Amino acid sequence: MWDALADSVWSGLHDLDAPRVVVVWPDAGSVAEAHGDYAIALDVLRDLPPTLADPRCTAGRRTELSVYVASAP
Repeated sequence: MWDALADSVWSGLHDLDAPRVVVVWPDAGSVAEAHGDYAIALDVLRDLPPTLADPRCTAGRRTELSVYVASAP
């Protein structure tokens, strides 16, 4: 399941045809308290920037990705 999510998000971001993309996950702290899969979701988000920036993974069409994860106030 998580591999499919990672592949889907990666493909969706790469298909945007934008040189730079920002992903914002507001209020992630509330999800962390409610679900045990929070750490896995963070791992998926953590793995995206280096692979989207790697010309070997992107056929030379790199995407700079910034991910912001905000906890609840």
